[in-house]
Amino acid sequence: MKNSKKVFLKLLDEAEVDIPLGDPRPRLVEYTPELAAAALERMSFDQRLLSKKKVALYARIMTELGFGQSDSMVVYDHDIYYINGKQRLAAIVKSGMTQKLWTMMLPHESILYMDDNLRRRTEHFFREPHRYVLAAAANFLYAYRRHGAFPPGLSNTPTNQAKIRLIENHPKLTQSAKFIYSLKGKPVIDIGSQGFLHFFYNGKPELEEDMERLDRFFKRLRSGDGLVKGDPERTLRDTILQARIKYTTREKRAYLVIAIKACLKGKKLGSRSLQDYKDDRDEFPSIEL
Repeated sequence: MKNSKKVFLKLLDEAEVDIPLGDPRPRLVEYTPELAAAALERMSFDQRLLSKKKVALYARIMTELGFGQSDSMVVYDHDIYYINGKQRLAAIVKSGMTQKLWTMMLPHESILYMDDNLRRRTEHFFREPHRYVLAAAANFLYAYRRHGAFPPGLSNTPTNQAKIRLIENHPKLTQSAKFIYSLKGKPVIDIGSQGFLHFFYNGKPELEEDMERLDRFFKRLRSGDGLVKGDPERTLRDTILQARIKYTTREKRAYLVIAIKACLKGKKLGSRSLQDYKDDRDEFPSIEL
């Protein structure tokens, strides 16, 4: 990082910004272009890339209309590493306009901190590109083993240490994460869920005679190649990608489970069977075969 924690704290002090460490209450902070630039230099190494289009749009709004006070906050962890809000900060730098943004510092025990900050605090495990899939898959595995839940709720979120132990004790989880990350094509559904479910079904006694069937499902789901009507992969792709309504993340994950189970059992799957599940009405389908 170009700015050490001490240097950045000094910049905050000079800007008369008072955000007590570990105090999760949001403060309205006036970001000058200089302070915004300094904040961006405190990003953790694994942050997603900036969207040039979004930054340009925000900058134009700031210049022509004034950005206003967004409900979405700029967030730092207790080590003063920025973990949310980079598009707005970059737009302030680009526009040269000072803006007031809600800002908060997350305490060490915060669930949001533990989840978003996992990869940086365990950098020696997560240098590879598949770290995003692995972190999410470990989260799902923890919740399933401890609470019998997939997908997990916020209360099921493990600590970094618990995730690390899972990854160390389950090397096949890393193999599944690498496999899912390597696939080409449209993800269709979040790749963390795919990584966990690939791991979960991999090695099941029911699949011993055709272990390639599981890999083939995920490959065809992503690529769309060689699919015909009734194939669970095609039904799932068509349902999600051609939807006229917006499905919830939980519904998409439920459809993924239903489609995988149909494929592994050698069954065809129609869209009506897939869409029978409704998030606000039904229990999440069991992932057991």
